[in-house]
Amino acid sequence: MKSHLLKGLALFSTLAMLASCSKPASPEKKKTMVERGRYLITIGNCNDCHTSDFLRTEGKVPESEWLTGDSMGWQGPWGTTYPPNLRLLVSEISEEQWVTKIRTLEVRPPMPWFNLKQMEEGDVRAVYRYLTYLGPKGTKVPKFVPPGEEPETPYLSLAPQNLPPQDQPPMPPIKQTVLLQQDLKDMGDKEIVINLVEIAPGASTPKHFHPGHIFGYILEGKAEVEHDEGKVQVTGPGAVFYEIPNRNMTATNRGKRPIKAIIFMIKDKNQPPTVYTEE
Repeated sequence: MKSHLLKGLALFSTLAMLASCSKPASPEKKKTMVERGRYLITIGNCNDCHTSDFLRTEGKVPESEWLTGDSMGWQGPWGTTYPPNLRLLVSEISEEQWVTKIRTLEVRPPMPWFNLKQMEEGDVRAVYRYLTYLGPKGTKVPKFVPPGEEPETPYLSLAPQNLPPQDQPPMPPIKQTVLLQQDLKDMGDKEIVINLVEIAPGASTPKHFHPGHIFGYILEGKAEVEHDEGKVQVTGPGAVFYEIPNRNMTATNRGKRPIKAIIFMIKDKNQPPTVYTEE
């Protein structure tokens, strides 16, 4: 009798233990997951993109407005993308679908999806729990705008600027391309010559003069022009200039980008366009 009683108690204890293991997570456990999710969202800088004005206000956005997306676009060679409303996103999928989505995620910049895929599953689920805790709010963000199309919304440009030329042969120090050479029939023996002049960074022209009248327009870069009398003139993009005939000059590029200028020259047909007085 006693042995049957002990066996019964042991069976009851085992069943009770199994029952306790199959219970859903306690409210305390759920709360811990939500808090974990909030922590991950914060240190992962998710709000920087997915919460409007978060960066501009140094994080002073009410939590009730967090992660509702932003209509400020991010533009680069890939086009223009918008940080989605994560709260609406999770309201449309299950937790298991969320885990699968994160594991297979590949999206356009600036989202660092390759880092997100490294998260442990528990952390992925914690983020989902926090998003569902916040609940759906707001509207969907604008659609992706392909490269070459102008978005209708404000956007920030992430296109690289001021990069040195890559995988290109070095340009010659001075390059001149004749764009047009045309007789001016109503002006006797005069002709017009239009050149594209390019000067590499750090290069200078030899001392020279032009027998004809020179009119110039700077397309790119900054040119430092020096004459015999010592006058130095610096011209940049959009600048126009005039050089009188037969005045010695040198042009130097002290910038990091090539100078490109359109040079209009009116001269006698029997004259050379340029006379070098120093090699």
